[in-house]
Amino acid sequence: MLAARLAVETVSVFGDNGLAEQAADSQTAASVAGPVAFESPHLYRRRMREIAQRRRGEQWLSAQE
Repeated sequence: MLAARLAVETVSVFGDNGLAEQAADSQTAASVAGPVAFESPHLYRRRMREIAQRRRGEQWLSAQE
């Protein structure tokens, strides 16, 4: 998946979870494959949270949404 650029590595964000060898392999595969054509899911979620908070402050969304 990483070599085909259909996934992003998350070791650099979330750590290796005790699987150091596999984490190193995935980071290597991701760096060799190059950038993906989509935004990383964790960055997308962060951006959407920030937009929602801003809109709540501007009364675009109710506090329940």
